[in-house]
Amino acid sequence: KQPPELFVHSFGWVGGGSLCGPLNGPPHGPPCLGARRCTQWCVGGRAPHAGAHRMPPPPLRTAAGRVWPRWPAASAAAAVMALGSPVPAAVAVEQQVAYVWPAAVWSTPLLASGSSGAVPARLAELAERGFERYLDEVLPRELEADAAFAEAYRAADGSRANLGFLRWQKRVFASVAHVPVEELDWDGKPVPRVPGISYQWSELYGSHEFEMLKRRVNTMASSFLNSLTGEKRKHKFRTFAWAEVYRPGDFQRPHTHTGAAVAGMFFARYGTGSIGGQDLVFEDMRGINPPFGRKHEHHPAQGELVLWPSWASHFLSPHPGNSTNVFFSFLIWPPNGAPDFDWEDDVTGDYVYRKTSSIKQKKPVEQAAPSPTRSQREDL
Repeated sequence: KQPPELFVHSFGWVGGGSLCGPLNGPPHGPPCLGARRCTQWCVGGRAPHAGAHRMPPPPLRTAAGRVWPRWPAASAAAAVMALGSPVPAAVAVEQQVAYVWPAAVWSTPLLASGSSGAVPARLAELAERGFERYLDEVLPRELEADAAFAEAYRAADGSRANLGFLRWQKRVFASVAHVPVEELDWDGKPVPRVPGISYQWSELYGSHEFEMLKRRVNTMASSFLNSLTGEKRKHKFRTFAWAEVYRPGDFQRPHTHTGAAVAGMFFARYGTGSIGGQDLVFEDMRGINPPFGRKHEHHPAQGELVLWPSWASHFLSPHPGNSTNVFFSFLIWPPNGAPDFDWEDDVTGDYVYRKTSSIKQKKPVEQAAPSPTRSQREDL
């Protein structure tokens, strides 16, 4: 007589027994450490296990010529019952996902819900008035006094008016903030002081709306950086804001800004036409060669503020409407300006978004035990 035991090799999960192997030793003896990889289950719990593989008796050959294992009746019945047992549910596992160095772009309404829009309208009015004064009074003198600038301006594209307007505003900001204009020279182009030209814009810099805009931008920039670091710091900044005015067909060529923590744009006046509006477009930070070289188009809304890493290449598409768009761009530095900012301190370029999720296996499905055939019953 043989004990009511069943050895199943390389079978997998079988109910009613205890796994006999190096990972989970049986309660009735030492683990199976045979030369072969053992996935052995002991049904009945009385296997005299001592490290050797006990095999079942030689098989029986039926009258029909079929070969069946010669297991004791009790063991065979246990095997049939075991085949109908559910697969044990696996323990839930945690999955770690990391998005390596993504470029964060924030867009948010700058004003509270229900605002009348008087602040953006006033800012747009001041900016457009200053732009017209620059074109009528300042630009002709710059072209006459600076031959190199005049040559570059005449050969430039539809972004030249705003590039010249920006050059003049750098001098205005340097005068108001008492900083060297060279600290604003992120594009490497000189900003000479032309005799006879006024670099004052008290109408904008002395307005309550402009101060409100800068305070709100600094608050959002602080939240932007804290969202990347997980901190709750109250950052202090030196913020340079300049106005841009886009008439039909005007655009801004692709460019980047260096030496700043954050860049941004406020859409004080934004109009759309029958074929859409002027888009803020970001170029692929991974490069221009396939499979990269993609573009992300942001469709702005009036009164919206958008923030992004200063090193992200971006441009403004040609204005397709018949109106005049007015935007305010920003560069946000540490309190001491660009010289106080090192690329090692740029959290926007070292950001990794991590996410942990729990994966659970579905509940096991009960499987009915298969009914043995007539020949199987005869053999049993």
